[in-house]
Amino acid sequence: MDRSGTTIIATGTKVTGNFDLECKLHVDGHVTGQVRSSSLITIGKQGLVEGEILAKKLVVTGRFAGTATCEEVEILGGGKVTGRLMTRILVIERGSLFEGESRPMEPQKGGAEGVTNLLMAPSSGNSPDLPQLPSPNGQNLLT
Repeated sequence: MDRSGTTIIATGTKVTGNFDLECKLHVDGHVTGQVRSSSLITIGKQGLVEGEILAKKLVVTGRFAGTATCEEVEILGGGKVTGRLMTRILVIERGSLFEGESRPMEPQKGGAEGVTNLLMAPSSGNSPDLPQLPSPNGQNLLT
């Protein structure tokens, strides 16, 4: 199967739901829900993702609010992340904002790599390792 494609959520587009992808995802619009990708998720400068992300890598230049479990997370200049991160590699550039909690991702027993098992497991709607966080207005981010 060809995994080289990229799904794009364009500026002005709002989508809600659970997304299971084998390709890259680039968000310039607004996504609410759970996003699972065995590849890269990029949130562009105009993009907003609210919910849960499980991916190989997450790059944020826009806004993310929720929980993310990724091998690598990069918050680039101008990017804003609010919530909880579980990752092996966390990069926070000057000019970006991270407000929340980060925890190191532990290697899985038996040599399995990080999020691979999480990505292959059936979706429960909530990450067992990262409890739900209330948003600044008191509502649950993952409802």
